[in-house]
Amino acid sequence: MLRFNGNTWMAVPWDSENHPWHDTAFHSVWAHSSSQIWVAGAGGTIIHNDGTQWAEQASPDGTGTINSLWGISADSVWGSSGNKIISLNSGEWVVQFTAPSEENAFFNAIWVELSGTLSFYAVSENGLVYTFDGAQWSKQDVVQQNLGASVNLRGVMGGSGAPKGGVWLVGNDGEVAYRDTSEKWIFPSIKDSITAFHGVAG
Repeated sequence: MLRFNGNTWMAVPWDSENHPWHDTAFHSVWAHSSSQIWVAGAGGTIIHNDGTQWAEQASPDGTGTINSLWGISADSVWGSSGNKIISLNSGEWVVQFTAPSEENAFFNAIWVELSGTLSFYAVSENGLVYTFDGAQWSKQDVVQQNLGASVNLRGVMGGSGAPKGGVWLVGNDGEVAYRDTSEKWIFPSIKDSITAFHGVAG
């Protein structure tokens, strides 16, 4: 893994004796600050840096590869693994949501925003999108109906301060969906000019 020190990118010096995760395939990183950094990946491995040292944190039993991390504070960090959403609560990682097995969900990306109310989006293969408002999980059927059940959604990102809208989703074959601030879903037609999306940021 590489870390930017403000001037130069440098390799993180992990060794097999002190860092058992040194050869783990990591898939995601999220930082609240220079002293609150999480990295996660294969085998449910989660490591945390407190600004001084790295330490492993236990993921929930049965957690597979963690594909994405996102957070809203040092005390509220979320991750996706297979059909599960996990979160850090009071220093412990727990399962917050499991998609129904018949959906064959595989969450590739998540995005969380707190601006008055919690807004959480998780995008999956098979055109699946789930949202969470702090109280209830909801499947966004309209996305699957418009983009199709064969779409693998790869990225999600929203605008700061727009917890109920202003969110973009992208797929592996150039698909795009946008939820505006009135909570209406819009599906721009740009697929013919785009080969594939693997993520989105803003």
